[in-house]
Amino acid sequence: MVCSEKLDVVHVHYAVPHITAALTARDTLKHFGITTPFVVTMHGTDVTVVGKEPYLSPVIAHGIDNIDAVTVVSESLRNDTYQNFKISRQDIHCIYNFVDLRRFKKKKASLLKKHVAPNGEPIISHASNFRPVKRILDVVKAFHQARKKVAAKLVFVGDGPMRAEAEALVKKLKLTDDVHFLGIIKKPQKVFAESDIFLLPSEAESFGLAALEAKACGAVVVSSNCGGLPELVEDGKTGYVCEIGNTKQMANRIVELLQDQDKLQKMKRASMKRARKFDMKQIIPQYEELYQKLINR
Repeated sequence: MVCSEKLDVVHVHYAVPHITAALTARDTLKHFGITTPFVVTMHGTDVTVVGKEPYLSPVIAHGIDNIDAVTVVSESLRNDTYQNFKISRQDIHCIYNFVDLRRFKKKKASLLKKHVAPNGEPIISHASNFRPVKRILDVVKAFHQARKKVAAKLVFVGDGPMRAEAEALVKKLKLTDDVHFLGIIKKPQKVFAESDIFLLPSEAESFGLAALEAKACGAVVVSSNCGGLPELVEDGKTGYVCEIGNTKQMANRIVELLQDQDKLQKMKRASMKRARKFDMKQIIPQYEELYQKLINR
């Protein structure tokens, strides 16, 4: 494809297995006199989970040091890359994930609010793949504690291995009338646009794309302080970051926001403004600039 399509740059994502495949492809092309540069973007688990495997770490480190350019999606992930691998490369580029603000934006209320919160209750949402790392049981626990002081509804978007446990906990805490599991939906932005708060208590998050999408739609993010989330959520300005597993702290932040409508609306506006810094129109040119430098070199 590099030859037939006359590609100027090849960009692959995730170190495993693509960084080694990219090196092999690049070195093979050199035998034909083709010097197309290759770029790899590290997204998180390839650094913080898979990359820690003893048999893979040297392979990934070799790839990082020898590929033409490496990018990561947050400063936190860049730090993790240097910490987890024995590498000599010093020019790892941080280029944040981006959001399409044409799709993710505040919209007028749809049928969701009428069905989920018929009496005008605030909506708290969460979206993920429901893996243990997302700590969705903490979402239920924080909501349960907050629900004792404020009226609200909780909406889950997504599916995964922890869903059954979460549903069981909801039933145990007698929250079935206030918690809704929507499953996987094609347009989560419709839920985000009607959410007042987006709750993300993950124990690992290289960036937090779902949080960015929720912010773009006007929801205030209450998250854990792991990984790249503090780079996205400005604590006390565009949302709140809490200690991992501290559901009481998260519940207190939820109550604080829902009991103070002026603060809630102010932080909603600040969230949308913050999201504009991650608009695809701001981020994609950073990739294009990197590509052009590689081509010129």
